[in-house]
Amino acid sequence: MYAFWHCFGIHAGEKPDEIIDRKRREIDATGWTLWSFSGKRPQTVELWTSEIHSPQQSPVLALCSKSRNAVDPKGAPAYAREFKNVEQQSWQSIPESIKVPHPFGSKAIASAFRVSKVLHATEITIPSQFEWLCVGDNAWRTDGVPTRGEYLLRPGKGTTLRPVCAILELQEPCIVEIRK
Repeated sequence: MYAFWHCFGIHAGEKPDEIIDRKRREIDATGWTLWSFSGKRPQTVELWTSEIHSPQQSPVLALCSKSRNAVDPKGAPAYAREFKNVEQQSWQSIPESIKVPHPFGSKAIASAFRVSKVLHATEITIPSQFEWLCVGDNAWRTDGVPTRGEYLLRPGKGTTLRPVCAILELQEPCIVEIRK
């Protein structure tokens, strides 16, 4: 099992419980939703994608931290209008039932998880210890997961995770690009 660590708190003026409720409604309406996070360099996404497909591990999850001190990203959010698989060139419109506010700032593109389910942390058992992939070193580490950003995790004799408030079950493609 692979999972992404995702720092999570107030975003675009919405509290975590409000975001989770909205995302569940979007999944009910469309069958899936998008959950944005900071834009990642193509080589990071390529490395993550090669790891989660070699061998194919299912399901792939995103673990949303229970972060009381998480700070809403600076800048007014804009709504993403289009998405695409990072390996393809053609953009698709995001269905009207899915809202993806993101603080793009001067950037036109960000990243998002493609989510099929939003689970409570009590609905699934996750390992108690993980290793995390350090992209700069292309190595799995066992020390504490950094407090900011997203990181790919795998079960191992590593760090104990901080509390989780929600678990996202991802569907292929697990990571997409979004643009306003």
